[in-house]
Amino acid sequence: MGLFFRHKKAEPVKRERIADPVRDAAAKEPGTYVPQNEIDQWEPWAARFTTTAHFGNVEQIRYYNNCGPTALTNLVCMAMGRFRQTDCGLDDARQLYHRIARFGVRHLYFINSGLRFAHGTSDLRAASYIRRICKRLLGVRPRVRLHRFTRDQVRRSLNSGALLYLMLWNHPVYRSHHLLCYGCEDVVNTETGSLRTYLKVSDGHVNQTRYLDLKEVRGLYWEVRFEKENSPC
Repeated sequence: MGLFFRHKKAEPVKRERIADPVRDAAAKEPGTYVPQNEIDQWEPWAARFTTTAHFGNVEQIRYYNNCGPTALTNLVCMAMGRFRQTDCGLDDARQLYHRIARFGVRHLYFINSGLRFAHGTSDLRAASYIRRICKRLLGVRPRVRLHRFTRDQVRRSLNSGALLYLMLWNHPVYRSHHLLCYGCEDVVNTETGSLRTYLKVSDGHVNQTRYLDLKEVRGLYWEVRFEKENSPC
């Protein structure tokens, strides 16, 4: 991976995206698992639009490696749903995406290219991208902070009401990828007490809930918190 932009990796050994944390944990370590300690404040407003099926071609523009603008569109749609009671249908989401992607290209947050060595969304500049888009489209500037992936830190962020803009590095399924996390839950082995934490995500690939096993996650994330006195109402 390069210093600034997402780079295309060699294709990994194919693995399924995680739809069921209990089943995934049992496949990795035999035993009976039960879910515990769920944090799920954002589910009623979850947006799961995707890079290709929904945003691959918008306003006659073909988009490549567009996981960043897709994650940011899902974030904006969720904030609009929670704080404005505004539902984002596909047409609304495509209009928002068009503005978000064009702004990203214009200000070099996002390079819309299929080239191997220069494409995608900047990790280092993603915080500025998030703040400026939220200011333009929601009228607020959220608090955005960078964190490492640890169970305690992820849970603190989610318990505070934040959305998490994830930047994965060399993930076994997603490789280098930007996506949105809006919840998490632990699953516990009833026989051994072993615990695994799963992040609940809008992955930008399918329009259904998917999960990440925190033990497999490398990278950083931006905590995006809308303060009560500064929410987009």
